[in-house]
Amino acid sequence: MARETLPVALALMFGHEGGYVNAKTDRGGPTKYGVTHKTLAAYLGVPSVTADRIKEMTRAEAEAIYRRSYWTQSGGDVLPAGLDYGAFDFGVNSGPTTAVKKVQTVLAAKGVYAGKIDGHIREQPLSGVASYPRRVHMLIINYCDERIPFIG
Repeated sequence: MARETLPVALALMFGHEGGYVNAKTDRGGPTKYGVTHKTLAAYLGVPSVTADRIKEMTRAEAEAIYRRSYWTQSGGDVLPAGLDYGAFDFGVNSGPTTAVKKVQTVLAAKGVYAGKIDGHIREQPLSGVASYPRRVHMLIINYCDERIPFIG
């Protein structure tokens, strides 16, 4: 069962991931609600989908995809509020593994995580979150600083 912060995270995601887009400059190709044609095809268990199928995708389908493929894998159910959304949003845009690796990288830089930077949420990185200097506020700021190079 997803945490109580998931509905807020989804509302924020849908607030900035708009309707249908098929910009030639976007490597993702046809996209709606931030969900690419490849992601929708994987969700549906088919090799590919048409641009028209992306246009027809419902918000409920997009929400199901976010729940199944991004929220949990990005640490949404276990990271502190605020950081959960940051990792979720980063996971949607750069992949959940990358999002979690950056959490681990930030924790390692402060000496509160000594494990592998592998993109998997486990007990050790979570204990590092709890002992992060100046707690979650600074962790979120430092995490966002790590994310900046991925925005573009």
